[in-house]
Amino acid sequence: MTIQYLKPDPSKKISWAKGISQELFIYPPASDFQKRDFLFRISLAMVEAETSDFTPLPGIQRTLMLLKGEHTLTHKGHHTKQLFPFDHDTFQGDWQTSSLGKATNFNLMCRTGASGTLKHLKGNAGEPITCEIKDSIVLIYVYSGRVSCETRSLETGDCLVIENGNELKLKCMETSDIIQTSIRIMD
Repeated sequence: MTIQYLKPDPSKKISWAKGISQELFIYPPASDFQKRDFLFRISLAMVEAETSDFTPLPGIQRTLMLLKGEHTLTHKGHHTKQLFPFDHDTFQGDWQTSSLGKATNFNLMCRTGASGTLKHLKGNAGEPITCEIKDSIVLIYVYSGRVSCETRSLETGDCLVIENGNELKLKCMETSDIIQTSIRIMD
């Protein structure tokens, strides 16, 4: 099992008309979101306007998990979904999507050749959390709190990227919310 410890890179922030996006991880590592040459990308979006329209991203499946605030997503001709913290919605990037509500979102974008899921894990101080590693790559994002993994301590905003593993044990140093992103890469 290989584990990478990551802190958000301030140079990977993108401002857009209605807020800010912070890239947490992109694969392959040399990919560029602006060029759309990634297989998958994981990011945070801080939506600072009450209403916004999503940028069309043809060929990309998106999964969005609400972290903070309230958000209603409307996918014209498909469905509308109201999200509360830790709810998620999956949709195609070429759908005409608009949102209502200021919020912070956790985003997973996958191109053909990759698929992924998001899962919220909550732990209390002193409790262990076991993350099953069944897919090609798993990213653990510490949304709130503090956890330890092996001999490392992870603070709010830190990430772990795990490849070739079966199981990962974390220990909550305080009450913590963790987002586990599991990515399956197809051959």
